[in-house]
Amino acid sequence: MVVYLSGSMIGLPVIKAGSWRREAELFLTSSFVKVYNPMRHVPLITSDAIASPYGVGLGLACTYNLKMSDVVLCRLNTLSPGTVFELGMAHAWGKPIVAFDVCQEAVEHPLLALGWDVSFNQLKDALNYIRKLGVK
Repeated sequence: MVVYLSGSMIGLPVIKAGSWRREAELFLTSSFVKVYNPMRHVPLITSDAIASPYGVGLGLACTYNLKMSDVVLCRLNTLSPGTVFELGMAHAWGKPIVAFDVCQEAVEHPLLALGWDVSFNQLKDALNYIRKLGVK
């Protein structure tokens, strides 16, 4: 199983955009689940906010890896354009979407509220759910 990690990056400090992804990656890989983490393309030595998605190449790589994934883990604490795009693509491709930390704006949006299969308040609960999906 391959899990794609979706959530806001642009405008966030590297630590804030990457900390939950790193936690998810460590947990899932320890359970023999493969992970695609878009933050692996972002230099982690800077404390600056992420200003851009690092060009078209990253966008193409993320889209390809999203399509090749089996499940999408999405942090929806904000509605960034990139995250909403990834949700739409994942939904169109029939990928199961596990959301967590969902903001009220997403819950109340008539289209976005249909965009995930299951949601959790906490990352740990979402990770445990995904781990159970991978058990055959």
